[in-house]
Amino acid sequence: MQQSTCAALLFSSLLLACGSGQMSAEFQPATTAQGATPAGHLSQHIGAWSFNEGAGLTTADASGHGHQATLHGARFIPNANGHALEFDGLDDFVEVNDRAPFDIATLDEGTISLWFRFDSVPGLNTIQPLFYFGDGVGGAGNSSLLIEVGHFHSHSAIYFTIYTDNAVIPQCFDSGFELVPGQLYHFAAVVDQKPSLGPNKGLNTGYLNGVELTARHYNYGTASDAYFFSDIAHGQETWFGRGFLNTIPKIQFLDGVIDEVLIWNQPLNAKAIAAYYAATQPLMFDPAPIATSGSLVLVSQTPTAGGSRLELGVQGATPLSPVGVMINEGESLLDFHAASHVGDAHWTVELPRAAGPIALTPVALGGAPGAPLHVFSQEP
Repeated sequence: MQQSTCAALLFSSLLLACGSGQMSAEFQPATTAQGATPAGHLSQHIGAWSFNEGAGLTTADASGHGHQATLHGARFIPNANGHALEFDGLDDFVEVNDRAPFDIATLDEGTISLWFRFDSVPGLNTIQPLFYFGDGVGGAGNSSLLIEVGHFHSHSAIYFTIYTDNAVIPQCFDSGFELVPGQLYHFAAVVDQKPSLGPNKGLNTGYLNGVELTARHYNYGTASDAYFFSDIAHGQETWFGRGFLNTIPKIQFLDGVIDEVLIWNQPLNAKAIAAYYAATQPLMFDPAPIATSGSLVLVSQTPTAGGSRLELGVQGATPLSPVGVMINEGESLLDFHAASHVGDAHWTVELPRAAGPIALTPVALGGAPGAPLHVFSQEP
């Protein structure tokens, strides 16, 4: 986000009830307008990476806890929020510099929050890793906390998984439905310890775009288990965009975008998550569009070796009012119908080279087409 607004952290006057509702805390901004930590105050964030430097090889931790991170190939890209980081899926990642950061590694409850986009569906035994905290080794014997898209099968659900030691998995849930490549999402995982119920008992849950994943599917454990950073036996590395899938020792990398990674030392409740999403979501879209035609927005266009890469936005899409895009009067139809999106949504589309303009026409599926939007995709 832009440090001139710091909107995602500006809850200085909002009182939020956290965890079970028995504890409340004022949700203070982690940074001032200049990005410095206010004197005498550390927010409830243990880590806060907004990626707004715009250039360079490092990114700061705005929480005041000093967890600066190093970019390995990931590049800054502008958006309406300041900047995000883009990853190429080959070898790009971000590494938090301090190994086994004490204040993160000892958390037995709290909240992890991030914005992300993945640009391709993972194949068999392939993942799109978003957040990784673990031994950095992978394979048999690994221990880690992992947030990823995809799993053993070729699909695009989002997973939150704990490997305590020797690849033991006491807790793992997924969204229960597949996400759409090229679309921006917000995900939050919450773990709330309740010692009165016994060791590692309490609550774990997830939220997508500010809404609790009530249909989430548990592959291991139940919603009453409570495993978090402190349960990772060998937490030596913290990565964004890099990770391992279970006992497969191959390092895997994200093809997509990450923005605004936050770690709280308290379990936020549904009201707090929804408030954060509502305040941040309007700023997470890209800069002013290049062109518009009705509900269709051309956000960006980048030349590629084979043609052009377009980022298209659809405004006002709902599960009951899906929108498609027709290419060149019926050559093909991009169906943007998805039960998981409401409101504005973005997709990334690859177009081949063409000698003349390509007509992109918004279509309310089952209805009449709108006015076409013409783009050029590199003359051969």
